[in-house]
Amino acid sequence: MLKKAAFVVGFGAGFLVGSYMGREPFEKVQAKVTGVVEDPEVRRKVQEGTHKATSTVKEQAPVVGERAADAAKSATAKAKDKVSGGRSNTTDDSEGTANLEGSTRPVPGSTS
Repeated sequence: MLKKAAFVVGFGAGFLVGSYMGREPFEKVQAKVTGVVEDPEVRRKVQEGTHKATSTVKEQAPVVGERAADAAKSATAKAKDKVSGGRSNTTDDSEGTANLEGSTRPVPGSTS
């Protein structure tokens, strides 16, 4: 509640100061921003950064994909181990769900 009150007070103060100052300061800031955005040197630097980022992503994509696949395999193995209680004697039933030998828990999708 205190955060909301602080926001409302700050918004109100900003509104009052902005109303009092008029449109001229806003237009000055807008002109500066427009000048920076349209500057050829700034545009060149942005283009260089975009190119560098794109090439880095293209180079690193296979590495990231491989790490993600390894993490998924590890998580799958841990989940299977946790479900089996440390036993590795699982067999697949016809519906592709794990059926633990000697388990008293029903297998999802089975009718028995």
